[in-house]
Amino acid sequence: MLSGPTRAAAGSLALYAPAFALDPVTQQGLQTLREAVQARRLLCIRYRDAADRSSQRSIRPLGCFFWGKVWALGAWCEARQAFRSFRLDRIEEGAAPRRCFSR
Repeated sequence: MLSGPTRAAAGSLALYAPAFALDPVTQQGLQTLREAVQARRLLCIRYRDAADRSSQRSIRPLGCFFWGKVWALGAWCEARQAFRSFRLDRIEEGAAPRRCFSR
């Protein structure tokens, strides 16, 4: 069990992964996503799915997770009206409008 301040600090993190060296491009992408999660900023992305179809999505990012070989972004997808996981290596483009969301 974590103490109050430690629990608050751990709970404010939006990155769930083992500590190891990352390449600079991945580090920057994760930092951008962490900032969007913490600021509760809506993101507009272009995403390519496993069938190689591209789509535009407005998402509410919740956290980044490492699944052994790939990074994923857990988010609420406005288009699908459901929680979705987006592989970071399939996000082709992203922008963070000034609009924020509430939990």
